[in-house]
Amino acid sequence: YQFNSFVWTSFTSFPIVVNNIFENILKYDFHTIALINTPKIILAKIFEFPTLFGLSWYNSVYLYDVFISIIYLPLLFILIYNILNQFLKNRNDNYINIFFLCLIFFLCCSGLIYKLQPDRSLMGWESAFKTLQTDAQHFSLIFGMLFISVFFKRDYSLIKIIALIFLMICTIIHVLNGLAFFSLMVLYYLSLMRLSTLKLIFFYFCLGVLLPPIILLIYIENPNPVDPEKFIEIYNLTTHGFHYKISEIIGWTFFKWFIGYFSYLVLAIKTKDRLLIRLGFLSLLFLTVPSFIQFLGTEVFKIKSIGILGLNRFTSYNSLIFCINSLIMIGRSRYLANFKINLQRTLSNMILDKQIQNTRNEKLFLQTFYNSYANWNFITVSSLVIILAIWGSTIHDPFNQIKLQKKRYTANLQSLPSLCDWVRNHTSKNSIIFVDDLGNKKPFLNFNEIMTLTMAIKCFGQRATFVDPAFPFNESSLLEWEKRQFYYHNLDLLDKRKMNEIIKKYSITHFLIDVNRPFELPKSRSVWESEKFALIEVNI
Repeated sequence: YQFNSFVWTSFTSFPIVVNNIFENILKYDFHTIALINTPKIILAKIFEFPTLFGLSWYNSVYLYDVFISIIYLPLLFILIYNILNQFLKNRNDNYINIFFLCLIFFLCCSGLIYKLQPDRSLMGWESAFKTLQTDAQHFSLIFGMLFISVFFKRDYSLIKIIALIFLMICTIIHVLNGLAFFSLMVLYYLSLMRLSTLKLIFFYFCLGVLLPPIILLIYIENPNPVDPEKFIEIYNLTTHGFHYKISEIIGWTFFKWFIGYFSYLVLAIKTKDRLLIRLGFLSLLFLTVPSFIQFLGTEVFKIKSIGILGLNRFTSYNSLIFCINSLIMIGRSRYLANFKINLQRTLSNMILDKQIQNTRNEKLFLQTFYNSYANWNFITVSSLVIILAIWGSTIHDPFNQIKLQKKRYTANLQSLPSLCDWVRNHTSKNSIIFVDDLGNKKPFLNFNEIMTLTMAIKCFGQRATFVDPAFPFNESSLLEWEKRQFYYHNLDLLDKRKMNEIIKKYSITHFLIDVNRPFELPKSRSVWESEKFALIEVNI
């Protein structure tokens, strides 16, 4: 039952896919129309591509979900390995290579990178590598990892061009992720003191970071821009204050990590290794400066572009940086040379004692291990085989998975397939369903269940809803979304006259309510009921 792509936050983009495939079926849905005029349309087009080969839209999304889940570990492995190689170029040795391959393998497969940062206690964001899904953030994460992996592989011109293409794709899918991965590249590139090629950094910034948003601004309409104060108030300080309101989310966790990075810098200074000192100093800036700019831009000066970007999201890469930096410090430590001598001596003694037969076996073992974990061809082919095998053997009905994932879902959402089927087959295509704020009827539905309910009506019932808790991420829709949210949360406070006004203004045809909720409106009747829900049709 753990195989399911129809989960928060992934499914908030799926209505665009359904709308595009089924000939504008959700053209009356507020959330869908809002998203169509945002960069999320790019991800929707990517999701639609497999449907050209006869796949259903959900199986297409699930194929990408499996792809992301499988490929990110090998990519994370290669990303760390290629960065590490740049810092240990003159210290290469087969034994040391194997030692670090084992350490990187442990970092990736143990999940240490996200276990170090498992929640939002550090500046409002958990690790970027925790629970990857098929949403814009994690889809762009894959291309960002490809960018870093390729960029630090070799210094060939063709390699740099391929890396730039990956950065551009990463940025156009998710602008903040593109900027974050560019900053990661700069962090390690400047630490290597490649000042003679600063023009390369400028070139990447212009084409990989600035150009994609400019293209998006040209093609995506924004007819009703909101003034900076109002935008920041709605987006950064209220609806997403738990992510972006720095004055409230900064806490002890930030200072613990700050002390950790500062200690790293002190150790680097003691080693008198200039490369480590630069790395420690730039890493400390990476931790602190973006969040400080976010605070100034949203809570002091009200700069809309800062509010949109959310620069404190850079901290979601904090644990990755800390792990890589720790490996680099170990690799450049003088104690590692002693470790290598002792390892060689131990292996030599084992060969003499005939525990290892000869050097040919030793070299064969080393080469096999290296090819298995650092060979692009091996990783690519094996990953594709695994992806297709898992996808093909785990194709499923998302409704069954919803029921099985949590026991509460079995009771509260067990009628969801029946509801969606009835809505799709017995209501007109221009229907608009007002889903009551069932989250206020505790312990009826929690937030995830409400989102599952409303998104299922769009995606599987193929009918519009009046509004739902999902944020529209469209500046021109914010004020209208705020107004609809008021009606959504305060339906019980509206008298019959106001209800009639809203129904006529927004062409609402149905209300989905708690089956035990009294609902009195002229010319209304219950057309579908379950143990939990009642669908009321209105004709005004």
